Parts: sequence; structure tokens; C-alpha cells
Amino acid sequence: LLAADSQTTDICWGNILDFAGCDLLFANEREAQFAIRSQGDPYCGFKLSKLAKAQGTKAVFLKRGSAGLDVYSDAAMHTVPAYARQPIVDPIGAGDALLAYATLTYAVTKDLELAGRIGSLAAAEACAHLGNEPVTREAVMARCQQL
Repeated sequence: LLAADSQTTDICWGNILDFAGCDLLFANEREAQFAIRSQGDPYCGFKLSKLAKAQGTKAVFLKRGSAGLDVYSDAAMHTVPAYARQPIVDPIGAGDALLAYATLTYAVTKDLELAGRIGSLAAAEACAHLGNEPVTREAVMARCQQL
């Protein structure tokens, strides 16, 4: 199982389609729009998923910040809420937590919607702390029980 995420900053752009063919791709809206060469496109996740699937990708996870997460696959598109209910202390590392927990959940369950939900819970937990602290299984489970 291969998962990939593209890193985009103000001075460096990575194209997530360079990793097409990986099983799971993770991109935010800005990265998806860059990959499909269409800034401001509200359908960027759908279009990115079509391009990636043509190269063998099973699913695209489109990170939408406070609007949550869209998971695109051949079977369906699932929208997962952003589970951060507390003030966002530090969003750095949230995407990494999402990728790690969603990938591991998918590896075990083969359920993309559940993978998105568990990943979103892990991302919310990452946002609750200043700096990159490990997101523990116990913290994610506690956050799940608060829903």
C-alpha cells in the first residue's frame, strides 16, 4: 500500500500527480487546482481523482481545511467533517496525521470513508497542540468518544 502527499509552500510547488499510481493520494484544494492547472476550480477534487485513477490510484483525499475532507474513489465520493471543535492551536502536522491514520485504517479495513473519518480525527488532535507532538491512538479514541 502506497500513499503520497504533495507539499506546497509559497516558494515551492509539488505536483501530486507526480505520485499518481500510488494507492492513496492526499492533496489540499490549492495543490489539486495546481495539478489540474485550474485555479479556483470548485471541482478540482473530482477532476484530480479522474486523472489519478487513470494512472492506477484507488482514492484521492482532498483536504478542505475547516470544510473537512472529500474522499474520491471509483465507488463514491464521501464528505467527512473537520472534527476540530476546539480553537486551532497549530495546524502544522495535521496533514501528516491525516495521512498516517487514514492509510493505516484503510490498510486494515479497506473502508475509505472510515479511513477518512479516523484520519480527520487524528488531524483534529494534531491541531490541538502547539508544535509537532505525536498523535496517539488513545488521543484519537478519546476524541472519537466526544462525538
